Amino acid sequence: MSKLHILIATTPIVNAYLNSLVNHEQNWKIIEIQAWPVVYERSQVSRSYTYNSTIERILKLRQAKRYLSKLMNSCGENNIQIYLNHAAHPITNWIVHYTKCKINIIPDGILNYIDTKGAYPQNASQKLNTQIASRIICGKRYIYPVDDIYSSGVRPYNTCYYLTKNALIPPNCLNLTQIQLSSKQKIKDTTLFLGQYTEPNRVEIYESQVKRIILREIANGKTIEYRAHPNEKITVELNNFLKTNNVAMQENLKPLELNDTAFSRYVSISSSALITMKLISPSSKCVAAPINFYGIGENAFLQQAEIFRKLGVEVDDDF
Repeated sequence: MSKLHILIATTPIVNAYLNSLVNHEQNWKIIEIQAWPVVYERSQVSRSYTYNSTIERILKLRQAKRYLSKLMNSCGENNIQIYLNHAAHPITNWIVHYTKCKINIIPDGILNYIDTKGAYPQNASQKLNTQIASRIICGKRYIYPVDDIYSSGVRPYNTCYYLTKNALIPPNCLNLTQIQLSSKQKIKDTTLFLGQYTEPNRVEIYESQVKRIILREIANGKTIEYRAHPNEKITVELNNFLKTNNVAMQENLKPLELNDTAFSRYVSISSSALITMKLISPSSKCVAAPINFYGIGENAFLQQAEIFRKLGVEVDDDF
């Protein structure tokens, strides 16, 4: 039985290393699971499960689980190599805890550098919703990741792929393999603000910080463009603010990592893309102005600034 390689694509950072990781002489399937299409080269996607609502998400994830189960039954779990970011996602949680597939960890972003114990605390209501969703999607109880977000306490992984060893906190694995990223040659003398997705109840906090950062950039004489997160909904208020301050909305939908030209300066609240772009374009200045608008655990939030600094991202403490 030939080996099958399955990559679970849940985050845009996969575009930075997909072509370096996938060997087209092997049998690969790219399974995309996210609220928006995350893989830029659509011809590489075997199955896409995108959704627009909580109910649709559950239905789509259930379909993805059925398809993956079919592949496992057809090929045999021992003949499948799975590539995933962590064990917190309902589908990857099921794969890690309930299958015998060989598992490899692929880069996720800042989660690869944070001690994730207690990073995403849940109250009783959230835990109940997580368990109900897992039962509907996978027919199994959701098992909270042990030791770290990868569930390293369950079993050692095959290979952990990483972008840089600086500050890396890898899971328990048999091999560590670095993925080399190609550097950008052309630099555009402009600041690019990297937007982020946030929950509706935190939009006001998020946009207040965005405005402060942009006004600071303008005061320092910078030309600015704004790149919205794929799942970010720009409010009328923020849109008017950007227009009033002559901040152009970037229309290029090509992933940052695949653009031929880099920007001289990238700024954001806490986007993981700051880390990726610093690796791809070392001469670019990348600046974070972190606030805890995600509501993550205090320990994880406090680590962000230190992690950014270790990876060459400047942290603006004035905010």
